[in-house]
Amino acid sequence: MRSGKLLLAPCIPVDWPSFEIFFKHASARYEILVENPHRVSRGVAHVELDGKRLPTGETHLVLADDGCTHRVRVILEKPDAMQGRPDVPESTTGRWN
Repeated sequence: MRSGKLLLAPCIPVDWPSFEIFFKHASARYEILVENPHRVSRGVAHVELDGKRLPTGETHLVLADDGCTHRVRVILEKPDAMQGRPDVPESTTGRWN
């Protein structure tokens, strides 16, 4: 977390199909589900916040102080599958410049 934003860049064992965390920020609660259908260790394909898909490549959440519970869904994908897509910034592919 930095400057009121939460970076979603999980790095997990490939044999984990999913995991869930609950995160509290001020008066808000975040229920974060990370799904790993391709059995990879990292590489965010897309993020959903409260049922709405964020723009492709967006991996930061601006944290609210609104007393609400927010549901976040993160889907992992092979970094190579995202490589070269014009809608995915390099920083989300797990590769360093």
